[in-house]
Amino acid sequence: MKNIIIAGAIICSIVTFYECANANEMELVQSGTVLFTKHCAHCHGDDAIGQDPTQPSGGWDDNMSRLAPALNGTGHAWHHPPELIYEYIEKGSIDKTSPMPSFGSILKDNDIKSIIAYINSLWPDEIIDSYRKRFTE
Repeated sequence: MKNIIIAGAIICSIVTFYECANANEMELVQSGTVLFTKHCAHCHGDDAIGQDPTQPSGGWDDNMSRLAPALNGTGHAWHHPPELIYEYIEKGSIDKTSPMPSFGSILKDNDIKSIIAYINSLWPDEIIDSYRKRFTE
């Protein structure tokens, strides 16, 4: 009987931890949605489809100006480690032809993490799985 009670307590703790982790992630995604809409959507699109959905990795417009890439998993953002995505948002692109500005003076640390959580939430499961294997294991 004592073992059953202990096992039940462990299971409840795991479920509670999982629910808390999911709740925290959901809060980040919700906050990130608002921040993305305010600061990023005008270039990357409302659903992060990029400036030209036919060129999800960015590309160039007719005036040879750089286009904002899709961030919804159809482009190549998911090939970058999380630290680099964070740095691009904080400091802007290192590519001199990119119009990606720095948001470090506007967004706080948790704001940037929220935007990244929102972007990650748009990715299909197979990309999330690949990303996690590549960068967290």
